[in-house]
Amino acid sequence: MYQPSFQDPKILKIINNECYRPLFKVLLDHENSAFSLNLNANLIDMLEEYELTETLDLIRTLQSNGKIEIVGTAKFHPILPLLPLE
Repeated sequence: MYQPSFQDPKILKIINNECYRPLFKVLLDHENSAFSLNLNANLIDMLEEYELTETLDLIRTLQSNGKIEIVGTAKFHPILPLLPLE
């Protein structure tokens, strides 16, 4: 899951309400569901900033129930091999 840091808060709320939150609710209700989730730190920051914490709570619940494995990625999607080591 990703949204650019400059995403309009109104658009983010629409995406959250129509896509993210309903998806996680469905997955929570399906007993045999399991998946991996690439969750970018930038999106976590925005969900917190714009008080869309129900989605984060659903993700936490899914993770604690063993239904998802969160796959990390670098914030802002840098090309990691091109970054200096220092």
